[in-house]
Amino acid sequence: MGEKTNNDAKPLAELPPIAVAILDFLIAGLGSILMGQMKKGIVWFIIVFACFALGYVTIFIGFIVAFVFKLLLAIDAFKLATKQANGSPIKEGETSFKILGLPLGLLGVEYVPFE
Repeated sequence: MGEKTNNDAKPLAELPPIAVAILDFLIAGLGSILMGQMKKGIVWFIIVFACFALGYVTIFIGFIVAFVFKLLLAIDAFKLATKQANGSPIKEGETSFKILGLPLGLLGVEYVPFE
């Protein structure tokens, strides 16, 4: 098991990785929040919500973008939950897709590539 640092995410619940991925797909950011990545989860919830709102204005383009983000978030949640279930800590800004880490910089959360 890796050594904990101040930047390690502290999970709120221990769920199987597939459950985390499904929850993250259903409600964007929920999987991240359950894994302890609070800022990441909140940021992505807001972004996906905004995409859905734009979907009404942009004749469904926002819906497509939101769906793609939700799919990427679910895959990311599955990978990180698997890593966490295997006893390795995950960082607050850790993500397996760079595009998911970019908005975190606005909150001062450093993007950490998935290892």
